[in-house]
Amino acid sequence: MVAALTKAKLTDLMPLDLPEVLKGADNGLPANYDPGHPCADALPPTAHSHTFWPDGRFNSYDQHGQQVDEESYRLLDANTFRMGDVVAIAFRFTVANDRLSLAPVVPADCSSTDCRTSLAWAFSVAFPGQIWNRVTSGPHVP
Repeated sequence: MVAALTKAKLTDLMPLDLPEVLKGADNGLPANYDPGHPCADALPPTAHSHTFWPDGRFNSYDQHGQQVDEESYRLLDANTFRMGDVVAIAFRFTVANDRLSLAPVVPADCSSTDCRTSLAWAFSVAFPGQIWNRVTSGPHVP
């Protein structure tokens, strides 16, 4: 996540986006958080999944199979969709051989707090650089 935000020149979003991947950060950043070393207290990768339903619903599930996110999405073209409740963010995506990759599209003007928070959420959904593999079983697959 740090690498993706750094590459996008959005390091100021790290405090908004990192609490879910840092030890002791259940309610915000840990007291010892050091922006100079944002990965110092990072948790190891955990299982996480997304479901994109044909009717435009989207769900995320945590490593325990519990739903942690629910949105609606709309396809914009063959490689882009938009979703988000407060500020809708576009995502570029590719699908190849049952593998999905996602990347949020940074809006030209994203200076408002709502936009910055939505963009941080979009990076946490996409995990740019992560490849998501199709799974056909589990608690969220009918």
